[in-house]
Amino acid sequence: MAHVMLPDSNMTRQSHFKKGKFADTGIDTCLNLLSEEGSQVFNMKAKMAGGAQMFKTTSSDKLNIGQKNVSAIEKKLSQLNIPIVAKDVGGHNGRSIEFDIETSQLKIRTVYQGVQYI
Repeated sequence: MAHVMLPDSNMTRQSHFKKGKFADTGIDTCLNLLSEEGSQVFNMKAKMAGGAQMFKTTSSDKLNIGQKNVSAIEKKLSQLNIPIVAKDVGGHNGRSIEFDIETSQLKIRTVYQGVQYI
């Protein structure tokens, strides 16, 4: 699981940064860890949740980091030929998630909207 906060690691000026914060380096790091445990990329599928626009801005989509994260993740997974089999993205409300490794169900709690499983 990767918790992406920004779409591109080129956005940081730090030479040492947390790779999991960015779509490009976070997904690579996650895949490397999974590969070390014996997983093979050609067998992988993805589920995605998040990407809300949490802060109202006066400019249109210029500062919509949530949508930029979603787009960056979709692009990266497409390049890796990893299909996204389910997603719950966008909106203006935060989410918390739990992934059940036995059933492969992703439980999503969205603020003011309740729980769903994908």
